Amino acid sequence: MGRTARQVYGRARAAAASVARLRPGQGAPPAIEHRDRVDSALLLVARLELDEPAVPDGGTHRDFLRGERFVACPRLPAGATHMLPTPWRLSWGSEVAGHDLRRSRAAVAADAVVLAKHDDPRAGLKLRSAYVDDARVVGVVPDVPGRASTALRVATSHAVVGRYAPYLIPPLLAMGDLPAGSGRYFVEGWVTGRPLMSPRRLGEAVGPLCDALTQVHAGYGTSALPLSRAPGAVTAGQWAVVRALGLVPDAVAARVADLVERDVRVRCSWTHGDTVSSNVLSSGDEHVLVDWENAGFAPVMSDAAKLHLFAHDGPRALADLLEVFGRHRHGATCTAGEELALSHARLLAAYPARRRRLHGHPRAEAYELQVRRGALRLAEALAA
Repeated sequence: MGRTARQVYGRARAAAASVARLRPGQGAPPAIEHRDRVDSALLLVARLELDEPAVPDGGTHRDFLRGERFVACPRLPAGATHMLPTPWRLSWGSEVAGHDLRRSRAAVAADAVVLAKHDDPRAGLKLRSAYVDDARVVGVVPDVPGRASTALRVATSHAVVGRYAPYLIPPLLAMGDLPAGSGRYFVEGWVTGRPLMSPRRLGEAVGPLCDALTQVHAGYGTSALPLSRAPGAVTAGQWAVVRALGLVPDAVAARVADLVERDVRVRCSWTHGDTVSSNVLSSGDEHVLVDWENAGFAPVMSDAAKLHLFAHDGPRALADLLEVFGRHRHGATCTAGEELALSHARLLAAYPARRRRLHGHPRAEAYELQVRRGALRLAEALAA
C-alpha cells in the first residue's frame, strides 16, 4: 500500500471514529406489535429517522405491504422496486405482487425497508431503507464478532472510490453509530438506475467496469504480493481439497497447483468484493457499484473473476477484462490470465463449506451449476 493509500485509509478510519453516536430521541419510537425481524427493522429505522438529520422524519402511520423480510409502500415508485427481493422486484404494482403479502402499518418515512437475505446470528440487523422523494438510501451494517468491521470497509470505500472514481459509488451524505455501538449506518444519495440483473447485460458492462476499477487501483496504489501474502488468495491446502473433489480436470488442477507452489506475485489493491449483476446499477452512460460491504485490499482479479463468472458470454468477457488488466503488470510474475485463474480457484475453494451450508436449500442446485461454470471459466483463463 502506497503512502497516498495509507493516508486515505487513515482518514477513513479517523472519520469513522469521529462520528458521534446517535443522540437519544426526544420520545420513544412508535410501538409496533408482533415483534419479529421486520418489526425490529422498523423500530430501528424509526429511531434513525428521529435522530439523524440527513434522514426524513417519520412519525405518521402509513400503509405498507409486508413480506418475510421487507415492507414497501403499495405504490412504490418503479425506480425503487429493484431493492425488493425476487419475485416482487419484477411484479410490484401488479396482482402478482400481493401474493404471500399482508397489509401492515408503521410510523416510518421510508418507502421501503429491506432486510438482508442472510443475517449473521452473531450480529444485529442488516438492512436498507429507501426515501425516493428525498433521493437517499440508508444502509445499516452490524458489527460481526471475529470479522473485520463491515462499516470500516464501507467508509474506506467511500473515501477511496469517492476520490478516484466518484461516479462508481453512490455519494455519501452522512454516517454514524447505531445505538449501543452495535454497528453503523450510512446515508447515501439516490442513484437513478436499475440493476443489470441479467448475465447478458453484465457481460456488456465488463469492459467499462474494469476500466473504472483500474482507476481506483491507480489512485489507491497497486502492490504485487506473493500469493501466500495476498489477502483472500487461494492457499495450497484449499486447492488440495478442490483437486481431491475432482472439481477441475487434472491438467488444469496441476497448473494451478504449480502457480501456488511457485508463490507467484499477484497485483493487489482496493476491490469491491461482490461484483454480481444485482450490485451493478446502469445509470445513463455509466455504471455504479453498490453494496461495498465486502470491499477490501485483495487481488485485483477477485472482482474480475466474478464478472467473468456471471457474464453470459465467457470468452467475450475474458477478452474485455484481459485487454484492460493486461495493460500494466505492476510487478506481477504471472500472466493476467493466470492471475484471473487464481482468483477463480479461490472461488472454487469456497465450495466445500458453502455446499454444507446450502444442504437442502432451494439454491443448492443453482450453486452446483455455478461451480461447474466456475471450473470452465478457470480453464478459459489459463488458456488465454
